[in-house]
Amino acid sequence: MDHSHDKHTKYTHESHNGHGHHHMDHVSEVKEHSRMEMEHASHAEEHKGHNGHAGHEGMIEDFKRRFWISLVITIPVLVLSPMIQHFLGLDNSIRFSGDIYLLFVLSSVIYFYGGFPFLKGIYEELRIKRMPGMMT
Repeated sequence: MDHSHDKHTKYTHESHNGHGHHHMDHVSEVKEHSRMEMEHASHAEEHKGHNGHAGHEGMIEDFKRRFWISLVITIPVLVLSPMIQHFLGLDNSIRFSGDIYLLFVLSSVIYFYGGFPFLKGIYEELRIKRMPGMMT
């Protein structure tokens, strides 16, 4: 009786024993690679109009301008804040009719004007990706 067939079957079965697991690892790697390529393409599309990071100079200048303007507006907000007035011992000496409304308006300007790039970023990330990320 020739057992060469049995040897061949045993050899083939043993040599392919881990092959199914290896195949699944490869499929996972291909899927991950495809996902990363799509993310890179999306990121490249975002930078299309400004030659990579060269356009970030304008964005940096915008951040600086927003920071300094918000900082200047913060001074009257602090002066008009009842808690700061109390802390400095001023109590009602600089209070006037409607001061709380002015405080609200100035605080809102700081929040919306100073925070606009971040508010815009979270809006875009939630609209496109449905999940907040780095711009929030």
